[in-house]
Amino acid sequence: MQRRHAVLLIAIIAVSAIAGHAQQTPVFRTSADIVQIDVSVLDRDHQPVRGLSAADFTVLDSGIEQPVVAFAAVDLPDRVRTGAPWTHDVAPDVVTNHLGAKRVVLIVFDDCSTPWDPSVLQLSRHIARAAVDELGPQDLASVIYTSARRNGQELTTDRARLTAAVERFFPQSPAGSPPPGPFSASVPTRGLASPAAATAGLRSGNCLAGSEGSPLDQALRNGAEILSAWPGVRKTVILVSTSSVDFSQMTLDHNVIVDNLARTFAAMQRANLNVYQFDPRGLEVGRKISEEFGILSDNTGGRAFMNTNTPWEGVPQVFRENSSYYLVGFRPTNVTQDGRFRKITVKVSRPGLEVRTRAGYYSARAEKPAKPSNRPVPTEIERALSNGLPTGDVPLALSVVAVPVARGKNPAVAVVAGLSAIEDAPPVEKIEVTAAAFTDTWKSAGTATQTIEVARRGGATGRVVADVPIRLDLKPGRYEIRFAAQSAATERTGSVYASLTVPDFAKAALALSGVQIIRNNSGSSEPAASGSLPWPVGVTTRRAFRNDEAVAAEVRVSQIGARHPAVVTVTAVIQARDGAELSRDTRELPGELFAANRIVEHRTTLPLLRLHSGEYLLTFEARTGNQLERSFVRFTVDGL
Repeated sequence: MQRRHAVLLIAIIAVSAIAGHAQQTPVFRTSADIVQIDVSVLDRDHQPVRGLSAADFTVLDSGIEQPVVAFAAVDLPDRVRTGAPWTHDVAPDVVTNHLGAKRVVLIVFDDCSTPWDPSVLQLSRHIARAAVDELGPQDLASVIYTSARRNGQELTTDRARLTAAVERFFPQSPAGSPPPGPFSASVPTRGLASPAAATAGLRSGNCLAGSEGSPLDQALRNGAEILSAWPGVRKTVILVSTSSVDFSQMTLDHNVIVDNLARTFAAMQRANLNVYQFDPRGLEVGRKISEEFGILSDNTGGRAFMNTNTPWEGVPQVFRENSSYYLVGFRPTNVTQDGRFRKITVKVSRPGLEVRTRAGYYSARAEKPAKPSNRPVPTEIERALSNGLPTGDVPLALSVVAVPVARGKNPAVAVVAGLSAIEDAPPVEKIEVTAAAFTDTWKSAGTATQTIEVARRGGATGRVVADVPIRLDLKPGRYEIRFAAQSAATERTGSVYASLTVPDFAKAALALSGVQIIRNNSGSSEPAASGSLPWPVGVTTRRAFRNDEAVAAEVRVSQIGARHPAVVTVTAVIQARDGAELSRDTRELPGELFAANRIVEHRTTLPLLRLHSGEYLLTFEARTGNQLERSFVRFTVDGL
């Protein structure tokens, strides 16, 4: 992996990402010589202190005061739990490549260092569950494993997927006797939950360190390097680990970026990662508390929680501290490019306050020229599919739904991408699109590529101009679905990523597909799709509608695994944000309907004319005997 011998510099500050929550207009400017730091200021009760200005801060670089040239105060919205539980438990089923999150949380399980102990296992999961529960409406999160990486979860707002990834945690340390069962995993090559750096020197599914450092080094460094491309957002690591960083070979002060630990710290500082360490071992009689346990937290502006039987109680404090903070930028007066670590000290003018920020940064250092490579240069589409974060030059929305198919060996996955109008594009243009599926071990599971012709609707920039449906046939399992599009006219490329679990419809006595929204597409021109599509025309990624639109929702009910098809009662319920039930439609599907291929398509029309402006939840319930399956979709009514 190419080394990045560079100071933590702020090249571009995404002012728009924080302007809506800033107490004054951010004054960060595009500059390659400004060092940005996130600063949390707390009172004696560990509550954030608001209302400070740039004049209240003094920044010392290696003991020398530096001029503050950029400043912004940031307040993230508090977690609000009002209305029905679905408003925070059911995630939107359509994802976009607009990275509008204000905070990214990486929940890192250092399963390599965690000994097998039922108490440690439960405390580890409890800490992570508490972190998921604290996530706000605009927070993105990922679950990362240092060993069993296939158990992780890519960045998502879906709390159910995050919780499922947390429940997959099991210690992998050689200490103790783990329960029987396979824990090995192929080393992935893309994504936060699958550190690309881990492919070097680390055998699949074990905890041996390699040339790139320990598994924890690699996981933290990979996450930091991916997120360093996303400035202007708060980045928090919840590290659940029993290990202490070994500082016997080096210290940060005056160290040059030469070893893996230094490279890890440099990457975290470039990305402005705040690490909060949690020891899941609880109180243990006779165990000496390691003085090095909190090294990662102390040097990144975080905090360590240890020697307690209730470590999860510290999680709300983590979110309080990084919900209200200050972005401070300074231009170092020492311009020597020696690649050495420089200590940062931040003081505030008000007495009695606690200031938390990272320990320092590595100064710039000349990079060695890259060695020539014989590998073919990847295309823009390939880059967009393999990036750690989606790219947004082409605005995209993505819906992925697995549906059972008659006499199909594998379920079909409806990959539907909504393409919005591209700036400076002609009224009609050709766009190359690719949908790709990757397993939980990051092996390619299928790819479909086609070139389509789309026309701008009404000339309005930002409107969906086309819903592009593509079929992938996938075995049951967990997948990452990635979609990329490139405009031939503008040469812009965009990508969007989604997680999907494909059920084993063939073995289920009763199963329900995900929900597909279908709009009346009369008078519209949709691009042709490749292959036969086992779903109706008009499936869309739109989830906001006017009262006068004709919109339906459809699910597939299957009894492929049943010995004999039975009567299935399907109920469609619409709820408002306060939990009030506004609509209920119940129908019985006789067993005879399933006789042909054990699959029945069930559709209901959304009563948009009777709904006021607002957000709603549609729930499909399929029941036979004591079996019950549910599928959900959120939608919005914008009025006439």
